[in-house]
Amino acid sequence: MEQNNTPLISIIVPVYNTEKYLDQCIQSVLAQTYTNWELLLINDGSTDSSGAICDKYAAEDNRIRVFHKENGGVSSARNLGLDNAKGEWITFVDSDDYVDPDWLTAFDVSTRQTPCILYIQWAKCKHEKFHYLLHQQLNGNIPKNDYLLSDGYGYLWNKVFNSNIIHANNIRFDIKLSCYEDELFVLEYCHFIHETCIIPFAGYTYNVPNDFQHKYKEKLDIFTLIYHYEKTKCAYPLSPICTIDPLICKSLTCICKTSKTDAIAIIEKIRTSIGSDIQFVKGLRKIPLKILAYTNIPYLWRIMFRIYSTLMRYQLI
Repeated sequence: MEQNNTPLISIIVPVYNTEKYLDQCIQSVLAQTYTNWELLLINDGSTDSSGAICDKYAAEDNRIRVFHKENGGVSSARNLGLDNAKGEWITFVDSDDYVDPDWLTAFDVSTRQTPCILYIQWAKCKHEKFHYLLHQQLNGNIPKNDYLLSDGYGYLWNKVFNSNIIHANNIRFDIKLSCYEDELFVLEYCHFIHETCIIPFAGYTYNVPNDFQHKYKEKLDIFTLIYHYEKTKCAYPLSPICTIDPLICKSLTCICKTSKTDAIAIIEKIRTSIGSDIQFVKGLRKIPLKILAYTNIPYLWRIMFRIYSTLMRYQLI
């Protein structure tokens, strides 16, 4: 299909071993009633037929561009997409999800207004045992601080982002994080907008993995959670720390309850990482984190856990 105009909307899809779902994902984009888009498929070192599927569609429609890279994780894949996107607006799709035909049309009506608003749709979240509409309680213009206190504020795939804001402020995904990297991206982007606008249309279908909890439990460790917590505090002081604090406490609790040998092994694995990245931590939080970073004594971790969690609970640090 010929496409001569500069695309208004760039769609970035990180792809890794999703051959089972990829056809449905790409075909749902091709079925859009709004046509001034480009699709960037970032093959992140897939070992199945995902790369070949991407190439097949790119050969059939010149609005589709494929980038093959060594496996580096979803953050590096999305960053490569950001580096090559040509659209005035950017949105994201996960390669195991799909969109309705009017998904981009609903966005396009709004994106012609002002670049300083984050436009957000409702979204359909589907699981074999349940389904729900994300953000169905929200509608119209909402102050960004209020939106950032809502559940699911960090999802990328129900939003469109202004590319000028992203590039002018060098907003990128943190490759050190394997989960919650989307939340930090949204928080950083929100520095540069005035408000959010909720569009009462659910054009995106998010397929909730059957092993959702197990999938993210494997990715969570104390370093990831503390790193995320501290980066969030710096990126947006009004962010919902009530959501993040229990995750850190839960991870610390797991370490505290494990055997001495296992605890030492876990602590040794992460203490260097915390220490090397502690420079972004501000104020009194630096003291307990330094102790956590530079000791491998389990009972001291237990003490610091109680101190750290108590101080966070009462928002003293």
